[in-house]
Amino acid sequence: MTIPYSPYNNSLTLRFSQTVEYKLFPWFEEAFSAHAHLNYPFFGISKPMQNLFPGYVATTDDNDSANVFAATLDFSGPDDGVPKDVCLKFARGVDEVVRLSHEASVYRKELTKLWGIAVPRMYGFFMGHYEDTPVACLLLELCVSPNDGSLYDSEEFIRLAMQNVRKVHTAGITQNMPLELHHFVMKDNKVLLVDFSRAVVHRCNNAMPVYSNQRFCLNRAEVQDGDEHDCSEVMSIAKVNMRAASVEVQVQSWLVP
Repeated sequence: MTIPYSPYNNSLTLRFSQTVEYKLFPWFEEAFSAHAHLNYPFFGISKPMQNLFPGYVATTDDNDSANVFAATLDFSGPDDGVPKDVCLKFARGVDEVVRLSHEASVYRKELTKLWGIAVPRMYGFFMGHYEDTPVACLLLELCVSPNDGSLYDSEEFIRLAMQNVRKVHTAGITQNMPLELHHFVMKDNKVLLVDFSRAVVHRCNNAMPVYSNQRFCLNRAEVQDGDEHDCSEVMSIAKVNMRAASVEVQVQSWLVP
């Protein structure tokens, strides 16, 4: 895979170790240059989400967050309004770079109006080579909640999650996979969607207003549209709470003397 020449003069330097350093170039119109320092990796679901869903077990194994980090940017010049602390998603090799460039394009085009509302804000996408291998990184809003969290109710979490799934679907995009909790991040009292590496254009039959009772939404979708027209992605996140509720009932039954 040959990375085309970037018309922009800015760059992002990313150091993984004392001997491995990547110099990447912007692919849109990012007006800043910086060194990125990796702080810690993300993997699985956050501590606040673990507290909301004790005993939760994912039913899919598609979590690529091993290449997602909390990072600090050291700017060389103006920061162009980009915060110092960001989320950095890294790709190495042809297949990973193709998926990440697709994800960046989805953020940049179809999801722009949902930045900070249903998805994290995007701050930049950079590409380059390390020796003969293509590399890339996507800079996103860092969405981290304190350990005690701002949401204390799993029902409310799922309601907000479904609300934003439907906003994304109304924008004409689906993540094209069964949704699990690791496809969401929390910031303050918001639940945002992440991971659009497999996203495709989508017309959703279930992108309807969300009611306070998400089970009613699920039932209404099933009754109105039937299995033949159901949006499996919307259904999957609605059913996450049903699995979690089942776990909670079992735990409570064990505690009964």
